[in-house]
Amino acid sequence: MSNFILFLLVLVYSFKMKSQTVNIPDSIFEGILVYQGIDSDQQINGQILLSDALSVEELDLYYDVPGVDPIYSLQGIEEFTNIHTMTIVLAQIPDQSINFGSFNNLVNLYFLSNGFSEIDVSQNSELQSIWIGNLYEDLGPFNMIESLDLSNNPNINEINAWGLSSLNTINLRNNYNDNVSILLGNPHNYPYNVCIEVDDVNTALENSAPYNTWEIIGNYYFSEECTLSIENFVKINYKIYPNPSSDYIFIEEKIDIDNKLNSIQILDVNGKLIKNVISDFEKVFVGDIAAGNYFFIINTNRGNVIEKIIIK
Repeated sequence: MSNFILFLLVLVYSFKMKSQTVNIPDSIFEGILVYQGIDSDQQINGQILLSDALSVEELDLYYDVPGVDPIYSLQGIEEFTNIHTMTIVLAQIPDQSINFGSFNNLVNLYFLSNGFSEIDVSQNSELQSIWIGNLYEDLGPFNMIESLDLSNNPNINEINAWGLSSLNTINLRNNYNDNVSILLGNPHNYPYNVCIEVDDVNTALENSAPYNTWEIIGNYYFSEECTLSIENFVKINYKIYPNPSSDYIFIEEKIDIDNKLNSIQILDVNGKLIKNVISDFEKVFVGDIAAGNYFFIINTNRGNVIEKIIIK
């Protein structure tokens, strides 16, 4: 056999072997796979067999061990294409990117306290249950998701957004289930409203089928176009100034008999609550807060207003 043919055979074999493995660069991620018996070679070596990834139907990445670094990368998870239940809790992924579109069979997604501001499940048509809130009130990272689009998820019947005070809107168009359960709220018990977008707002307001059997815990209201209603509402009713500020932030509220300001929260960039104001909304003292960038959340009966502020 000539050296050239031998070289070709080795090259083909190497390519075939490479295609049968999945790179897992995060040692914590792979360590969890080893512990759960998913990585068949039981070694942390930066890769697992593709057959191991394809054998997984339930993946639990809830890893909360004091003194041990969290998961920083989920590279390779896109090859676990047969997953129907995925749990990811307290991961710290810098680029905040997970392509959930790889998981055509995904039914349950428990995605808590991962420091994400956006999540896209538009390609997961089989999805039934989604949890996107925050596990603890004082331990980050914190999800800061403002909107949840489930208009391409007609099978959704459970939404858990507990502890997600940043949430403004949930798009539930194309959903005609009669057993939808939605949990809104937070451990601090401060009120905030979420706009729920539905196909027939009049039917929802009349509490007729299918909406009459939906179970919604927390403050909410129905709308035909949540984004436009909230944006217009903010522009018409509120002015926040000065920004930056070193002592007080003033809130100028125009008269609106249908509007009620419930509370104001100031959160750091990780989503941790710094201050909760439940009265005297005209001016908020920020002189006792360290200099930096923050989220200023106004909670009203018509939705939440989120502004980025600078304290100097």
